[in-house]
Amino acid sequence: MNRTALTGITDNQLAPVCARLMEETPGQALIICPTLTRAKRVASDLAFFTDRNIFVLPELDVAALRYEAKSRTELDSELAALRALCEDRQAVVVAPVLGALRKIAPRDVFLRRAMTMKPGDIVERDGLISALAEMGYERTYSAEACGQFAVRGDIVDVFVPGAQMPVRIEFFDDEVDSLRMYDPMSQRSSDSPESISIYPAQLVVRGEAENARAAAAVGKAMKDVPDRRDYILDCIEHGINDQYLEGFVSYFYDKPGLIFDYLTTPSVVMADDPVRIGEVLDFYEKEQEEIVKQSLEKRGAAAVDAASHPDPEDLLKINGIDASSGVYWCTPFAQRIRFAPQLERIEHIEARQAPVFAGRMDDFERELKHFISEGYKVTIACQTTDRLVNLKEFLSRAGLEGKVQLRDGSLVCGTVFPREKTVYISENDIFARSKKTRLKRGKGAEIKVFTDIEKGDYVVHDAHGVGRFTGIEKLTVDGSTMDYLKIQYAGADVLYVPVDQ
Repeated sequence: MNRTALTGITDNQLAPVCARLMEETPGQALIICPTLTRAKRVASDLAFFTDRNIFVLPELDVAALRYEAKSRTELDSELAALRALCEDRQAVVVAPVLGALRKIAPRDVFLRRAMTMKPGDIVERDGLISALAEMGYERTYSAEACGQFAVRGDIVDVFVPGAQMPVRIEFFDDEVDSLRMYDPMSQRSSDSPESISIYPAQLVVRGEAENARAAAAVGKAMKDVPDRRDYILDCIEHGINDQYLEGFVSYFYDKPGLIFDYLTTPSVVMADDPVRIGEVLDFYEKEQEEIVKQSLEKRGAAAVDAASHPDPEDLLKINGIDASSGVYWCTPFAQRIRFAPQLERIEHIEARQAPVFAGRMDDFERELKHFISEGYKVTIACQTTDRLVNLKEFLSRAGLEGKVQLRDGSLVCGTVFPREKTVYISENDIFARSKKTRLKRGKGAEIKVFTDIEKGDYVVHDAHGVGRFTGIEKLTVDGSTMDYLKIQYAGADVLYVPVDQ
C-alpha cells in the first residue's frame, strides 16, 4: 500500500489536492482533520472541486458519552455517513479526528442487521415492526424525523437516517404491495423506488448475541457500581436508551468498529496536519484521564469503561487499511510524522495562496492578464448570481471573456499551483470584505437568549465560573421535560441551565 507524506499543503490547498487524488482513484475517500471546524471548512471547499456526496462526521464530546440526553441530529449525520459508505461507491467522509476514532458497531454487524425489500417480496409485517425496534427505530404516531417509524394497518412508514424522505411500505397480507417516498409534512407521495434498504438507526447495533455478551460483561465489570450496572442492564433488557449505551460499546462486541473499517476498495485516506491532530489527541488524553479518575473516585464508572472511548493509538491503523489504495499525510513542510512510522515516499506539492485584491479591480485585471500570459488556467468561484453577472461584465470590458472560467460555488480563499499552471480565485479574494465591528465589553456580555452563544463557546456562570457550552439537552426533571443549556467544567462536572434562565 502507498503511504505518502504530501508536503507543502497548508489550509486551503487540501481540498483541490484531495479532489485530484480522488480523480485518480475512483473510489471512496476519508479525510481526517484535527477539529470539526476544520472538517467543515475542508468539506465546503471540497464541494467546489467534486460532485461526489460529502458527509461530515460530528465532533465527539467524550464527556457526553455518559449522559442520557444526546443530540439526535449528530447521530443521524453519523449514520448517514455509514449508510453512504455501505451504498455509495464514491462517498467522501470528512471527520474530526475524535469523531473518526469513535468506536461503533463492526461493519459486518451493521450490514447484517440491514434489510432490503422491493414490491412483491414476502415480508411479514409484524416481523418488520420487531426488526425496526431492534434496529433502534422509535415508534411514533407519524414518521417525521430520521430514526422513526409509524404503523397504520397495512402501512408501515420508515424514515431511514441519511434518506431525504421517509418511505411508505404498503402490505397486502405478507407481500410488499408498494413502496412510495412521501413528504412528512404534507404526507403527499412522490417517487416509487424499485427497492429500499433500511439500515440501523443507532450506532450500537445489537441482537440477542450482542445483548447477552454485554449483559455478562457489564455484570462482571460493574460489581462495585451497582446502580449504574442495574440501569445499563435494564437498558439492554428492555431495548431503551440506545444512545446512552454508546458509552459502553466495547461491552457489546469483541472488537468494536471504526469509521475507516467501513471503507470499500479502492479508497483514498488523507490526514490533515498530523501535528495539530497530535495536539488534539494529547489534550484529549489528559482530559480523559482526569474524567476517568474522577468517575472512579465517585464510584460512577468501572475501569474497563475506558475501552469504549477513542484510543489515539487507533489512528496508526489507517496505515494498514485493507481497502485503501493510498494513505496521505498532509503537512506544510517535511517533518517527522508520529502516526506514520513508515512511509513509502515524500512528495512536495508546489502551491501558494492566491493574491488578495480587496476590491482593487485594476490590480485584479492586471494579475489575471499576467496569469493568462503565463499559460495558467484560471477559475473563479462565485457565490451569488449577482457576482457572477458582474464578473462576466468585468471580463468582457477587460477583453478576457472566454479566457477565464467562472463557476458557481464558494471557496474560503484561492490557491495557485505553479507546476500545474492552475489558479483558483475565490470571490473573497477579489472584493473588499466588510469590516466586523468589535464590541467593547467590560466584565462580560449578558446572555439574553440561548441563541447568543454557539456550541464550543466559553461562558461565565455567576456562581460556578467559566465553563464551555456544549449544546442543548432535553431532560426530564420531576416529571417536567425541558431544554437545558449544558455547560462542561473541568473533569466530569456538568451544569444544566434551563434555556429560559
